[in-house]
Amino acid sequence: RQVTATGPGGVGKTRLALAVAADAAGAFPDGVWFVDLVPVTDPGMVADAVAGALGLGEQPGRGMTESVAAALADRHALLVLDNCEQVRDGVALFLERLLVACPRVTVLATSRARLMVPFERVYTVPPLSLSDGGESDAVALFKERATAIGWPLDPPLHDHIRSICERLDGMALSIELAAARYPTLGLDGLTAALSHPLRMLTGGSRADDRHRSVRAAVDWSHALLEPADRELLRRVSVFVAPFTAAAAAEVAGTAQVAAADGLARLAEQSLLVVRASAGATEYRAPETIRQYGTERLAEAGELADARVRHLRWCLAG
Repeated sequence: RQVTATGPGGVGKTRLALAVAADAAGAFPDGVWFVDLVPVTDPGMVADAVAGALGLGEQPGRGMTESVAAALADRHALLVLDNCEQVRDGVALFLERLLVACPRVTVLATSRARLMVPFERVYTVPPLSLSDGGESDAVALFKERATAIGWPLDPPLHDHIRSICERLDGMALSIELAAARYPTLGLDGLTAALSHPLRMLTGGSRADDRHRSVRAAVDWSHALLEPADRELLRRVSVFVAPFTAAAAAEVAGTAQVAAADGLARLAEQSLLVVRASAGATEYRAPETIRQYGTERLAEAGELADARVRHLRWCLAG
């Protein structure tokens, strides 16, 4: 009934949702509706945004949620809600009512964090494949975007392109922005510039300001965090290798329970990669998040202290 595609900004959630909606359109005889929630900042306005997409106006004596539910009550339809993360509470409340009132409606949502509703099934959108067997999805996207701006790439360059895509963690937005810089930097120039991806990966010609650069995509996620989680994120950015909650607590200067809770929230927001095993749960910050966190450390005047704490932890280990 309700699937949420989650993942960090720029991983390709919207692209995937649109592709799934197009492929599944024939299974929904009463229609497919797409609702972009980026402009919605008030959780109480989610139903209004959906009503607008459905072409519904205000109805006397009815709230917008009730109006949408009445319009979709007997319909076998697919509703795509894109970019839910900043109004998750409002989306959750809306969906809990809608899915009970509309038994034949299916919802596909995209969000940087799951919605936590009873009917939800979460699908974590992975980065683009970087496999060596044939042409990977990441390499194909780089070639496609380079060709689109008039710079097709020859097969002998594929290994170099794959190396660049690996350094970009297979993130679709990063690969698109890197391909856009290829005509002016070349592959060697791109490789060198990737030591500072937040500075280099800019200039996306997108209507959505959040995706004009990798920095803008991270800014959007960072703004959704509570102050304590922002502090923890910047302090664990000194870790290059995967780390545990105990290590984070020592380096961040906080209690282990607080660190564990904070790391879980950061992973929930798709800012950290989590790997659980029988031995221990480890976390890893992607390179762009590490660099972003380092910048925030410098701005807060904490960079030197964080590095000293990290060095002490390394020496103690």
